Amino acid sequence: MAGSPHPSLQIVRAYWEALRDGALPPFHRQVEARGLEAALSHTFTLRRIDARTTRFHAVGQAVAAMIVVRPLADTPVAALFAAEARPRAADLAEAVFAGPAILEMDLVAQEAARGHRLAARLHLLPLRDPAGRTTEAMGCLVPLDGADPRPTAFAIAGSRVMPLQTGAAVPAGTLRAVTGFAEPPAPFAAAKARTGGRPHLRLVHTRD
Repeated sequence: MAGSPHPSLQIVRAYWEALRDGALPPFHRQVEARGLEAALSHTFTLRRIDARTTRFHAVGQAVAAMIVVRPLADTPVAALFAAEARPRAADLAEAVFAGPAILEMDLVAQEAARGHRLAARLHLLPLRDPAGRTTEAMGCLVPLDGADPRPTAFAIAGSRVMPLQTGAAVPAGTLRAVTGFAEPPAPFAAAKARTGGRPHLRLVHTRD
């Protein structure tokens, strides 16, 4: 994970760290948009419905702009990834909930081989639901090198998983295979600023 962190990544990580209780993730109810205002466009939250279903719960404008699926509603996180990257993405995402753990990913656009390079970085941070279970997460996704966000199917160029109890990185190859990102994509409504052009997170209601 070379290079200086994007400001939005730093803001989201620092906010999450301030809320966590030692090795326990923060509760989702503790997260307030006003604490993340400078990074909201690049921020999102996820909800793990079950072992086969992980969906966006709320999404910032820049993140919505990078999701390929249209129309947008109930979008699974699989929509961010190229088909061949989804099994590995599922493995990594499940580690966030099961650890719980912090996930950092380096992404590269599927079309990079055709000369249209778009690199991005994704951080995923676990959250607890009202029952104290780690079934939710907050994340930050940013394009690198000043690129404008656009609909992209990402491949995974690198990853690091850091369990909260130890803080040590776990090689991705040691994680068990799961299918949490393998469900077919469903539609999802893109977030748009309502007043004053300010970025914000828009709640996404799922059918589950």
